Amino acid sequence: MVKPALDEDERAEIQRIVNNLKVLQARTTHMMVARHISTAWYDLERFLGGEPPDIQPNYDQELERKYGKSG
Repeated sequence: MVKPALDEDERAEIQRIVNNLKVLQARTTHMMVARHISTAWYDLERFLGGEPPDIQPNYDQELERKYGKSG
């Protein structure tokens, strides 16, 4: 994928969105919503060229512990 050139203001705005998504993900009370939010900020950080933290293989189990089973 070819990444478009971003100026510093655009990068800062995307980083602000990522930070807001992380806060929202931490505050949500529904497992599937938390999963989708974390996927969004992960993808945005990858788009910016950063190295987002690896989502651990047991991430779904952590979400289930925090929010209960989905579905």
